[in-house]
Amino acid sequence: MYPISGVFTRFIIDKIGIETFKAIYAEQNIENAFWEKGFTLADLISEFKNKNYVNLHNKNKSKG
Repeated sequence: MYPISGVFTRFIIDKIGIETFKAIYAEQNIENAFWEKGFTLADLISEFKNKNYVNLHNKNKSKG
C-alpha cells in the first residue's frame, strides 16, 4: 500500500504543483481543499488509475 501511496502523491504533485499540494495537505478536509483549488479528488484518482497506475502495473508485469 505504501509504494502506491508514494506514486499517487508524486502524481498529484506533478499535476498541481508542490505549493498547491502543501496548501491542500495542510487542510483538515482534503477533498474540500482540492475542490477549492479547482480539482476534484475523484477526477485525480480516476486519471491516476487510467493513465499512471495501469502503465506502472504493466511495466512491472512484463519484468516478472
